[in-house]
Amino acid sequence: MKILIGLFVGALCGIVPLAFGLLTKHKILAIVSIIATALSGAGFGILEKSPFTAMGIAVIFVVILFAKNKNKHSQQDDDHDIYMHEE
Repeated sequence: MKILIGLFVGALCGIVPLAFGLLTKHKILAIVSIIATALSGAGFGILEKSPFTAMGIAVIFVVILFAKNKNKHSQQDDDHDIYMHEE
């Protein structure tokens, strides 16, 4: 029973990085984030620790997704600047 509760809580924690990943068009990383948080919640449930520690993994994935998204936008800005200066 603790595994199922941990899995559920972990999946709940993974909704935020999943949504953010899908919004920023990083589908693979979004799916990996929900799986990782759900499994970590189940793992912490097995170890009889708080499954809410899966929030830490969710935060890590949000930071990674944010950095990837920011990097993608800065590359587009650089490309735009190059084309503007060539005219």
